[in-house]
Formats: sequence, C-alpha cells, structure tokens
Amino acid sequence: MTYAYHFVGDTLLDGSPVPKDGEVLRFDGRPILGLQGLHGSLHPFDAMFSSPITLRNPVLCLVSIGGFIVYGHNKLVGTERTIIRRINATELLLRYARHQAHGVFHL
Repeated sequence: MTYAYHFVGDTLLDGSPVPKDGEVLRFDGRPILGLQGLHGSLHPFDAMFSSPITLRNPVLCLVSIGGFIVYGHNKLVGTERTIIRRINATELLLRYARHQAHGVFHL
C-alpha cells in the first residue's frame, strides 16, 4: 500500500459515482500507467497535472493505492484505491494560479 493524491470531480472518469471515504475501489485487470487502473500521484502538485480538474468541484483526495502497483516517476497505478480523506481544493488551486501569475508578471 502506498499513499498518494488524486483529484475527483462530480463522478469518476468512467461516469461512476465517487466512492465514500474508506470504500475500496477495485480494478479487475492489469494496471497500466496512464492507461488503465486506479491512479494516484505521489505529490498533490503532480495530481494537478495528472487529473482532469473541474472548477465546479475540485476535490483533492488523499488515497491509498494497493493490490498490484506499477510505479512511475511521479505517479502510480494499482488494482485498489481507497479515499482516506478529501478536501475542497478551490482555494489551494486559486493560490497556485496567483503564484504562477505573479512569477511572470514582470514579463
């Protein structure tokens, strides 16, 4: 089991409902990084670029990835994912956007 971060919207990418905290989501098949399986990122920053984020419902989850796991440079995919905790990341994302804009303001 590895802890990771994952953004969710109103539903999962396949349209199914987002599981409740503590509910184990299982993938029956061979996980392939970036293609299939239950993904997560090793840092919240990386999760921003690995997940489609909807500004209507930007929810960042701390998850555990388990089962058979394939590791990449900054993300991983497994056959099991459990949401441990979730937060509304709107303010975090806006703060990041302001920081990025401030960094290029001089240009």
